[in-house]
Amino acid sequence: MKNILYDYYSKDLSVKVSTAKRAKMKRGEYIGGHVPFGLRKHPSIKNKLELDPEAAGIVRHVFELAINGMKTAEIAAQLNEEEVVTPGAYFQKTHPDTRKFRNTTEQMSWNSTMVLKILQQEMYYGAVVGHKRKGTEVGWKHSIAVPKDEQVIVEGMHESIVTKEEFLKANEVVRKMKSPSSRIARDYPLRTVARCAGCGRALQYYPRLKRPYYLCNSSKYAVETVCCQEKMYEDVINEAVWQALQSLFALSDELSGRLKKKKAALGNDQEAYRLSIAEMQRKLTKLNTDKFANMDRYMSGEMDKTVYLKLRSEMDQQIASLSESITALERKLQAVQAEASDEASTVLANIKKYAGEKQLTNEMVLAFIKKVLITDGEHIEIQWNFSDVFLQYLKTE
Repeated sequence: MKNILYDYYSKDLSVKVSTAKRAKMKRGEYIGGHVPFGLRKHPSIKNKLELDPEAAGIVRHVFELAINGMKTAEIAAQLNEEEVVTPGAYFQKTHPDTRKFRNTTEQMSWNSTMVLKILQQEMYYGAVVGHKRKGTEVGWKHSIAVPKDEQVIVEGMHESIVTKEEFLKANEVVRKMKSPSSRIARDYPLRTVARCAGCGRALQYYPRLKRPYYLCNSSKYAVETVCCQEKMYEDVINEAVWQALQSLFALSDELSGRLKKKKAALGNDQEAYRLSIAEMQRKLTKLNTDKFANMDRYMSGEMDKTVYLKLRSEMDQQIASLSESITALERKLQAVQAEASDEASTVLANIKKYAGEKQLTNEMVLAFIKKVLITDGEHIEIQWNFSDVFLQYLKTE
């Protein structure tokens, strides 16, 4: 009875799993989506995994380094020195038509998090793991991690990359690391927009008490990198962004005046286009009426065939020309209407909203800035949230 729902995993949550899915998990069938790096779906046996030889060799190397006593950060640095391809870059290379890991760049480097995920993956010793996460509500829009003793782990389901003993030994390194849950969340204004200008990745924020700073993780683990390897101090970056915003706020009155004039001009253009389109449509209607009238006169014998054919040809050309002109003017009218949209007014409203602020805030940054690309403390590029339509208002007349 495949349609029967059974409350299998949770008594305190409204999470239902079909008995068919439960049975597959207990048989060790792999019913997940993305397959862990080093493995791949079997080409002929459904719900079964096999080794991906090239990637499996990299996974094996990671475990060997950990067993030899190296910490995750040291392993990441070693892999970058050896120019070993990252899991994301490897997936993009072997699946060029998919969107997963589409933001991976050639500068992407190994880091301690990537290494940690590999060392914690039980599937590498031949097991299939099910029910690693469970939903927090009906519909599974959100999920939480399931404790290890509640997961469904079936060993010996595919060829292993490492033995279980090697897996457990390598994880001694993991147990010495601090749990991510012990980290204290920090609030800083550029937390969602600060990027490395070299590789484009989000910068790591280090909330040191004396002087917080940013650092690109790629520069930590890579020997040769285009990324800045120096600390980029928060106070310097914040001040540069704050000054750029202050310059924008100072243009508030001038931009309001420009917007008012521009909208007035655009309004005149819209009216002119509408009048021209209406006049052309009137002419087009008259031509079509005259064309049918001529056909009636020809059919009744009041008009010579030669004259009728000549007039019809001339009218067809005029109709085609008018139709093209109307289409062109309608496109211009649409462009003017788009240019006169409310985006500029919205941006100016935000400028007036934040112009009186005394310090940089994350809310303010999100209202105006898409990215802050940081090369070093002296070279910072701000990419604004504005479209090309509004950017023209920022240019001096």
